[in-house]
Amino acid sequence: MAETAIERTKRALDLIPYVMERPGITIQELARDFSVSEKQIRADLDLLYVCGLPGYSPLELIDIATDDDYVDIIDPQLLDQPRNLTRREVIALTVALEALAASRNPDDKLQPIIKGLMGKLQSLLEAPASPPHVLNKESDPNNVLSMVEAAIKRGQDLDIEYISAKSNTRNHRRISPAEVFVENGEGYLRAWCFNSGAERTFRLDRMMVAAISTKHPTGVMHAGTNSGGSRPDSIRVTLALGGNGREFAERHQSICQVESVHAEETLVSVEIADKNWLLRSLLGYGGSARIIEPAELAADLRDMARETLELYSR
Repeated sequence: MAETAIERTKRALDLIPYVMERPGITIQELARDFSVSEKQIRADLDLLYVCGLPGYSPLELIDIATDDDYVDIIDPQLLDQPRNLTRREVIALTVALEALAASRNPDDKLQPIIKGLMGKLQSLLEAPASPPHVLNKESDPNNVLSMVEAAIKRGQDLDIEYISAKSNTRNHRRISPAEVFVENGEGYLRAWCFNSGAERTFRLDRMMVAAISTKHPTGVMHAGTNSGGSRPDSIRVTLALGGNGREFAERHQSICQVESVHAEETLVSVEIADKNWLLRSLLGYGGSARIIEPAELAADLRDMARETLELYSR
């Protein structure tokens, strides 16, 4: 039977902590322990070479060293712990341990170890499962989520009252919302904050008030069109993104429109009003992100890059 992608992913996730507990283990030993061929282990290691955290530069990728078939994990990128057992796996292990305990003498020296493992597994079964976090009106008494979704859909900015987690103070902010997401059971909003002049992440339950801004919409973080067409103060920019520069289009899908895809670069167009935000964002991708047009904005990006490099040469 052909192996599924889920099965291979599980094994790849298990390989990292397994090798870290056994530095210098051979490919032959890994193939034996995971009941697969040596060819499959090599393919799994090749897959892990190109996995890592967002950014996907050499600093964020999993670092593995193989020398004469000996394997070492240099940088696991937060994957150094084994996966949690599923409920079915816990039950299967508990049954196996009970059978093992019954087959041995009561005074066997392994009995305390077996009982200890069974106790740990039993605690996992008794732990209540965390209910999935669902963003809905019942968990949104201030109607923040509905207002945020409407602003994103219509390309509008918001005025919010936000309680800062650092200072525990309530302050007013004007933001351009881009994306709502859930992480660790909490709802978050990614948006451009005009107060700080940078992209920020806000927890929805700390947003006490949200209202459509009465000021002219900017379209910094969201699409530059609405029912009335393009905004008069926005400009359309054509970008060439290659390598890790393609991450810009992935992170800002709401404002990027793919024009054409080539092996070396992807051409996208974006309509924005804040030129400085775009220049600062593209600067972080180095030569992997270029402005094709307008020409004057491309010159601004080159000048900014040149000035930044000069700071390092002083």
